[in-house]
Amino acid sequence: MTAPEPSAAETAPLAGKTALVTGAATGIGKAIATALAAHGAQVAVNRDHTPEPAEKVVADIQAAGGSAMAVAADVSSRAEYQAMVEQVLASWGRWDVWSLTGQADRPGSGATTGTSAP
Repeated sequence: MTAPEPSAAETAPLAGKTALVTGAATGIGKAIATALAAHGAQVAVNRDHTPEPAEKVVADIQAAGGSAMAVAADVSSRAEYQAMVEQVLASWGRWDVWSLTGQADRPGSGATTGTSAP
């Protein structure tokens, strides 16, 4: 008897990785979140406090066989940013990929551009 073939999600280049994409409910952030999920990452879709667009992105990712959740936070608020990170870590236990889109880098933002998780 041979072992079953691994699923596409198990062999995807980002399988087992967790991505946090700010501004992921629309535009470039949505495209990044969708692409990361298509390559196997589980994706935290950040949104401001308007849930519908992020929930649509999550539903689209899940319909395509991916794993995603919406996380609300205004990343210009350090407290909201920290709560978002804690939610991702509590849900998935890790954070490997970080994509800052939208207004995360505007002056006065609580977030800073970087390549590694805190």
